[in-house]
Amino acid sequence: MRDTGICRCGRGTLYDVLQVSPWCEPEVIQAAYRALARTRHPDVNRDPDAEDQMRRLNVAYQTLSDPSRRIRYDEELTLEAARPVGARPAPAPVDLSAAWTPPPPTPIRPRPSAASSANGASSGSPVTPASAYQPTIFDAGGNMLLPPRRSTSRS
Repeated sequence: MRDTGICRCGRGTLYDVLQVSPWCEPEVIQAAYRALARTRHPDVNRDPDAEDQMRRLNVAYQTLSDPSRRIRYDEELTLEAARPVGARPAPAPVDLSAAWTPPPPTPIRPRPSAASSANGASSGSPVTPASAYQPTIFDAGGNMLLPPRRSTSRS
């Protein structure tokens, strides 16, 4: 924490330390401080960092209970929020070509047409007639609907 009172240690603002809203009344700040001090005081709390917790509580209460300090702190928070985040270095680029290679393409084999399979002979033509394909139809919810079956028997 710096002299400005803004906590840059990743623990949030002084309001977060006291667990209060930035728009709360001074009475709420005092009540929150007293309640937290009862549980975080080193005489009661045997946690190794109890002194540090209590120190943060004291700084937060001293800053937020004084009206002029609180106004100055709120202005600093506003300026801090408006400042662009440019202090962090950009991540190093990742070479994805070395990490993943696409599988080799699989050859596309045409379906035999109904005429060639009925005769048992192949015409050698890789082109399948358009009548052999069925369109895919979707309903309004995005579910695929199956088209009606075509009859294969001829009269």
